[in-house]
Amino acid sequence: MEVVAADRRVAEVASRQRGIVTLADLHAAGLTRNEIRRRVERGWLHRVHRGVYKVGHLADIPFAAETAALLACGSFAVATHRSSSAVLKLLPPPELPEITLIGGRDARHPGIVIHRSTTLTRKDVWVREGLRITNPRRTLADLAAVASPEELAAAVNEAHALRLIPPGPLEIAAGRRGSDRLRRASNSHATGFTRSKAERLLTALLRRAGLPKPETNAFVAGQNVDAVWREQRVVVEFDGAATHAHRLARDRAKEAALRTAGFDVLRIGWDQLTKRPELVAAQIAAALAPRRGG
Repeated sequence: MEVVAADRRVAEVASRQRGIVTLADLHAAGLTRNEIRRRVERGWLHRVHRGVYKVGHLADIPFAAETAALLACGSFAVATHRSSSAVLKLLPPPELPEITLIGGRDARHPGIVIHRSTTLTRKDVWVREGLRITNPRRTLADLAAVASPEELAAAVNEAHALRLIPPGPLEIAAGRRGSDRLRRASNSHATGFTRSKAERLLTALLRRAGLPKPETNAFVAGQNVDAVWREQRVVVEFDGAATHAHRLARDRAKEAALRTAGFDVLRIGWDQLTKRPELVAAQIAAALAPRRGG
């Protein structure tokens, strides 16, 4: 019965750690070294790294690799580079987890890409998905040193689209590896697009065109929209400069919900607002016209 109770305690710990436990967790649950060895032989435990195990499965659970890597590397480890980018939804998960050891500590762990840093501080670290990761600015700065130009551009693009970094170019210490590449990438993907700026431009444009003023930043059919004319059942959504898979999927679902509720949805880009405002005014006028006269 005690063995069953120990296994239950192990399962409880594993459920909080994406199916991952450490040797210390197993001992704390009451398992001896021989009992642990027998469970490995029977396939109830699967060794991932030294002193780190998957419990009862080999499934590829999201971020389980990062969880195992952090547990293997200890309390001075942070998920960084492509691993942090994946948690922040800037890039797909890497083949191997990427971990930075704070303070330049030396360690080797097969199956983990190890980086070392003497400049990483607490202000650079966030906790997301229960994992220690670098914040967006530090993640992009680290990524600039190792990623391809295409990969870096995609990550910067996503960071702007998800509003994780402010508009404008990112600056990191001159001479740091990747600083020029990050500056170029952020210059290419930072237009200064924000909802508040777009709202001001739209309001001024509508006033000049003699069109009715909408509600802005309003809730319609359970969705937060940028602008809406409720009586005419027309919604305007602003598109940022970035093209981003995560945002596009949400936008499609949001637009479908609005159209199902009987609203026309106009998508207006930053370039349209700033370079072709007369076409934006004409587009909105045409959408409002069928319903303006009742």
